[in-house]
Amino acid sequence: MGDSATPEAPSHPPVERSREDGRERKLLHFIYDQPNRDEIQGNPAKVLDLIEEFGKTYHFMNIGRAKGKFIIDIIEEKKPEVMIELGGYVGYSAILFGDAVRRAGGRHYYSLELNPEFAAIANMLLELAVLRDFVTILVGRSDLSLDKLFSSGHVKHVEVMLIDHYKPAYTADLKLCEQLGKIVPGVSVVVADNVLYPGNPPYLEYVRSTVEQKREAAKKGPVQAYDTTNLPQRSVGSFMPADATPSFELTGNPNLVYDSKLVKPETTRVSLPGISEERGGHFTDMRVL
Repeated sequence: MGDSATPEAPSHPPVERSREDGRERKLLHFIYDQPNRDEIQGNPAKVLDLIEEFGKTYHFMNIGRAKGKFIIDIIEEKKPEVMIELGGYVGYSAILFGDAVRRAGGRHYYSLELNPEFAAIANMLLELAVLRDFVTILVGRSDLSLDKLFSSGHVKHVEVMLIDHYKPAYTADLKLCEQLGKIVPGVSVVVADNVLYPGNPPYLEYVRSTVEQKREAAKKGPVQAYDTTNLPQRSVGSFMPADATPSFELTGNPNLVYDSKLVKPETTRVSLPGISEERGGHFTDMRVL
């Protein structure tokens, strides 16, 4: 496939996850209506505190401080110049990890978000946290945004990447990064959330496969379909149509091997060496052989 990819136009519009109407906008008003907004301005921790406080009333898909600490530890260890996240939602993780990357001496943080309304809300919260110049939100499909980001030259390879978006796209987007040569042994770390609950069997199977198994699968040729085997239906039908397909034909790089072990809590960190998973249950640590 070379160093760039030619996409086919997606045939379906995005599908939104069913949730209480307007909670994201209510969050924005809740935070911006605070009487002490001057004290919040420029303080990422206070913005995060308010998101968490609001989340006690309305459920939000935020990674939280407990899981966040695991990823911050990786940031402090790796000190990435650039970090990427797939799935930004309203900006909680972009604020938490963008601030951590900046404090670790990094250069930039990219957050990829499908929903333009969520991206707009995230940008306003980043503005309040005074991280807008450090964090860039790319709106659109994650695979198209990844290809654009890599083609632009702004990101030479994956240093640290968080996967927390459309569950069928976990494996597809990792394969895209692999075949573009952006997953580098000894450098790249990929953290994938929600791999045990609600679960992502295709992703775990892929990163645990041997070179021989992946080479055998690659003999069938590139695939332009999401593997939804044993994925919960709510994961398949959230954000994208159930019959959605990737924008690119994918083979990945079958020569990469990850040695994995399951530990707590539950997110996936993929690093070369290493992959792992963390959430409120287990995560998998995988290293390249």
